[in-house]
Amino acid sequence: MWDATCRACLTVQIKCKIVTVNKDQLKKNRGYHVRVRPVALRSGGLPQIDDDWLIESVDDVGLTIKNTRTEHRSLLAYDHIREFMTDVARDTGGIKHGFLRLKVQLTLTDGNVLIEPLWESLPPVAQRELSKVLNEKPNIMMIGYQYLWLKTDENHIWRETWRDSSEGQKALLFTFVNNPDPSGSGLDAFSVRAQVTFEWDTGAPGPNFSPVPWLGEERSFIDIPLGVEKKLVIGTGLGPQQGWYGYKSNRINGGWARGVNPLESNPIPDLGKMRVRLIASVEGKSEIIWMSCFSWKVQFNPNHPWFEQISCKELEAV
Repeated sequence: MWDATCRACLTVQIKCKIVTVNKDQLKKNRGYHVRVRPVALRSGGLPQIDDDWLIESVDDVGLTIKNTRTEHRSLLAYDHIREFMTDVARDTGGIKHGFLRLKVQLTLTDGNVLIEPLWESLPPVAQRELSKVLNEKPNIMMIGYQYLWLKTDENHIWRETWRDSSEGQKALLFTFVNNPDPSGSGLDAFSVRAQVTFEWDTGAPGPNFSPVPWLGEERSFIDIPLGVEKKLVIGTGLGPQQGWYGYKSNRINGGWARGVNPLESNPIPDLGKMRVRLIASVEGKSEIIWMSCFSWKVQFNPNHPWFEQISCKELEAV
């Protein structure tokens, strides 16, 4: 039913109806396990996970939801919510389930939840203003990893080679892309360099490699134009029982002497944690434009590293 206040005009009616439905319905849905639409993003370009969120509390401001997997919490105002829907097919053991259709995009970071308006929910003027904010720095994402066989050429540049090559080494590479924003625009990334830092399983600081070499790139400071992918050489394995090594490339510009090897290597811990950061020049100053942390374990037979994303708060020494 429309109340008297909402009869003034259609615009006011629509606004009043949405707010009323949200408050009245959601106050009854405390304790529900809901999935949000759109699904929350994860920082660093990691794949999305369709998590359950617990509606912990509902008050006059909005509702607080908690991610049941990561324990991230977020306060959603009522104007962030498009509608609530039940999901009775998943009800079990007295736990009720549902969906929250949102007008905002949630992004999980280390210990925080970022909230941005969905592009299509904004008027054109707001879209233009938000575009300026989104484009303040390049939108670099990690989109995957690979194990390839690599070797260095006569100029000490990492190149892909045949697996059976006597000069080749098994290598782990992370793939990054400079993604456009929702409007299709964005910024080129300039002077991008990578830092890979390890921590031993004891909590002691491990080796630091900075700047790290890129596949097929002569220099360790590179540009990543909008829409372009680049591959970072995290490390190489020297064979069974010989462990893995990381590399630093000292050739950051054209001033390095031709013929002099710019690569320095050191062993990587067999067990510990790893932090990877990308740093770029943004409006005349250097900024971290991407960062993520991982658990790290080398299995010697076969000589193979295993890693999984973790919170960077778990690293104690770096």
